[in-house]
Amino acid sequence: KTRVVLPMIILYFCFYKNVTHTPRLCILSTLLDEACEFYQKVLCASKIGRRLFLFPFQRDFELTRDHIQLILDMIYLCERHKGFIVLAPEHRLSIELKIKELEINNQDISQCLQEVQSRKYYDIFDEVDEILHHRFQLVYSVGKPIPLPDGDRRWEVSAGVLQVFQNSRINSITFKDDPEYPEKFKEYILADNIDALSFRKQLASCLLENPPMS
Repeated sequence: KTRVVLPMIILYFCFYKNVTHTPRLCILSTLLDEACEFYQKVLCASKIGRRLFLFPFQRDFELTRDHIQLILDMIYLCERHKGFIVLAPEHRLSIELKIKELEINNQDISQCLQEVQSRKYYDIFDEVDEILHHRFQLVYSVGKPIPLPDGDRRWEVSAGVLQVFQNSRINSITFKDDPEYPEKFKEYILADNIDALSFRKQLASCLLENPPMS
């Protein structure tokens, strides 16, 4: 697909007179360098003479009007020469998220960046089954991070209970050491026929007799 089908799609959009959109290829970052090198040889450095515009974008970059104008100039040049844009899926998502982020802090720059995103594109996805897999559909936060309510106490309570588990002899619990990671808490397995009420009483007694001092 990357070496046969995608070049054919690019040429269709580049040469077909009634097409008013710019082809924008979304390629996995692991394949991006190899794909760009191939397209450079086949579509750019040949009689076909199509122009490739690599469009990396990082959300943590501080944008100004001049930066956005440079991006727009590149897109205008791509449209004028019937070229095509190549980027990774995370670059495309970063643009969308940067627009939303700037809506909070800098609406003027957000509107300028929106002009970049609102250009007419034909988004073409390589390895679409992989790109749209749920593990790549990340949810990014907007704004400044805030700590969880009573976060420190939550970790201390969890660690204290695990510490009691390790130092006690509660029935129906089997422990398993991990020699590869001796510093971590032991793994424990609860018996299938465990008496929940009895287990809770034993755990509470162990906590009262030997409470964690951390």
